[in-house]
Amino acid sequence: MAEFFEGRRLRYEILALVDQRWQIIQVIDDNRDELRRAFDRSDFEKLERSVDAAAAAVLGRPGVAAVRVIRERERADGFVTRAEHLFREAPPAPGDKKVAVLDVAGPMPLCRSPDDLFARPACKIIGTMLRPLLDKLGATPIELLTLEATSQVVVQQDGAINTAISRVARAQEGDTDRQRSNFLSGVVDRARLRVKMAQSARRMPKLGAEGYDALLDELKSRVSPDDFRFWALRSLAVHLKGSSLFGKLELSLDLMRGGPSATSFALLDEFVAGLIDAPSLLKDFLGDLSDLNSALALLAQIGAGRAPGDLKPDALPVRLAAELAAGRLPHTEEAIWIRILRSVQGRQRLTRGELDEEWKGLTALHRVLRETVPGVWIGQLDAAVLKRQTALREELIDQM
Repeated sequence: MAEFFEGRRLRYEILALVDQRWQIIQVIDDNRDELRRAFDRSDFEKLERSVDAAAAAVLGRPGVAAVRVIRERERADGFVTRAEHLFREAPPAPGDKKVAVLDVAGPMPLCRSPDDLFARPACKIIGTMLRPLLDKLGATPIELLTLEATSQVVVQQDGAINTAISRVARAQEGDTDRQRSNFLSGVVDRARLRVKMAQSARRMPKLGAEGYDALLDELKSRVSPDDFRFWALRSLAVHLKGSSLFGKLELSLDLMRGGPSATSFALLDEFVAGLIDAPSLLKDFLGDLSDLNSALALLAQIGAGRAPGDLKPDALPVRLAAELAAGRLPHTEEAIWIRILRSVQGRQRLTRGELDEEWKGLTALHRVLRETVPGVWIGQLDAAVLKRQTALREELIDQM
């Protein structure tokens, strides 16, 4: 009696469960026509071993919760049957160490809805407090709140997120800490539910060659005004997913070409500002400079909209400086100067020399920054320089 695999062509679909959705990852055929002989048992067993190995490899990928394999058998007359060949769930993830939650000085914005969470005032707070988590994700606060909120990595860090919520609640005025904390937790839960519902939405428009304006126009006819901003930012996050921070900056600047609408620029400005908030991006963005002093001077030049003269016209610092010079990226300009001030106040050495060289470097940097800093930041710049001078003076006295 002939075996079933001898007279029926075999085809296997490997599917992965990612973010609660099944996705076809790979299709494997038996390729029996290439054998130029009968497809026998050894071929069948070899094929199934290779399918099982491929499924195991898919199950081992980050973010994959389960894998299943569908085996399709096709008779010579074209009749097809399908059945589940394999189903496996990923083992429980080991308890992930809670990431640190950093402190933030200054007032905390009041967030009354999920939209308030990914507005720029809240994103600045989130970008500081949850910086270790964002660096782990390689994401901005906007991506966290519109795309990654239900991912396995984020869910495992609920403790850190709850800690951040409690600290924000304590820093806000009005209701009691517990009332504010409970309210903010509810806002965060609604934001997560929104992302979960978006994951199940079908045939939503995607950002493509037509540009960001075309996507926004289509979204206006597909979603309610209350959901427009969420979908506009989520679609951008989906488009950029998988790229490095540097790559996301490059792709964002690409979307600014051709003079998109003011709405597109405003949304892209908020996203790029979130990228600038990440200290790790600036190392790639500014290139290999000799010390922090040189990096901050170059960043200030870019923030002032002045293209560095020794770079090619298509270099990212030159392209970003051009957009800043045109006044189209106010949030990004603010993010640049916040980053500069934090670095001036910080503990990392500005130069690679001794304390006297550090003092000279700080004096020179102060002069350079004074020439480019917007008037609204002058007082904060002088205060930051004074703080570092005081620390250097105390260090010099200790060495005497």
